[in-house]
Amino acid sequence: MSDASNNSKCYEGLRGWLLLWLVLSCFVLIRYIADCDLHMLSEDAWNSLTTSGTEHYHPLSKPLLVFEYFGQFAQIIAVTILIILCFRKRRFFPKIAITFYLANIVFILVDTFGTLLASSAVKMQISPPWSELVKGFVGIFIWIPCFLKSRRVKATFVS
Repeated sequence: MSDASNNSKCYEGLRGWLLLWLVLSCFVLIRYIADCDLHMLSEDAWNSLTTSGTEHYHPLSKPLLVFEYFGQFAQIIAVTILIILCFRKRRFFPKIAITFYLANIVFILVDTFGTLLASSAVKMQISPPWSELVKGFVGIFIWIPCFLKSRRVKATFVS
């Protein structure tokens, strides 16, 4: 019994992969804040994309822009909450992190599909965000198994 409690004690804490996740998440948060594309909310840009009859108008433009901005701000809020939950070692942190990674890849896929659909209809050249897709899938294939299988995660997030 003593060996089991000592063994679980050595896996407690924000070390190893959890520390790496925490550091990377702080960088991701900074990147999300820096990448907020607020210039599209200017009146000229908004009107050129959402007003019927303009060169770049598509009926999906307005809902797509609203979806994208909502998603950008939701990502910032979600990563901030995840970092706080990780520091506080809350037991529901791994479940929320897994949900975040799954929701993030769905957001990226829907945003990419909508953007490519709208841009191709108005003959606008937009390159697909391959790097965002790769980052989303890396998050799923690395961090979700880590949160599900790691002894450190099971020993750390108990309160």
